[in-house]
Amino acid sequence: MYLDEPSVRQTLRMIKQFSARGSVLNCDIYAERFVKGEYAFGIKLPQFILGTSKGKNSFGLHLTADATLTLSDFLASEGAVVQETFLMGAKTGKCTFMTVFDALFE
Repeated sequence: MYLDEPSVRQTLRMIKQFSARGSVLNCDIYAERFVKGEYAFGIKLPQFILGTSKGKNSFGLHLTADATLTLSDFLASEGAVVQETFLMGAKTGKCTFMTVFDALFE
């Protein structure tokens, strides 16, 4: 939520470059709806405080349709494979708002 997309991609590339083959990264990515404040009313104030309310320093994936496929495609574009994933909010009526996952760098 604090980085823009190019920064997230660059970070993933650097981790792959400087890590041993087979390394696993555990991290999370918010849903685009959550980052933009569309998921819940309560996120708008923290966004304002963090300076992300105007789209700066904010990146999220479109996790409404097939969140696992979206995440897999994103990581594949940076040379990683999703291992385990937990889709937070997937069992609610509001859909996934964040995914926590392990990414394998091959």
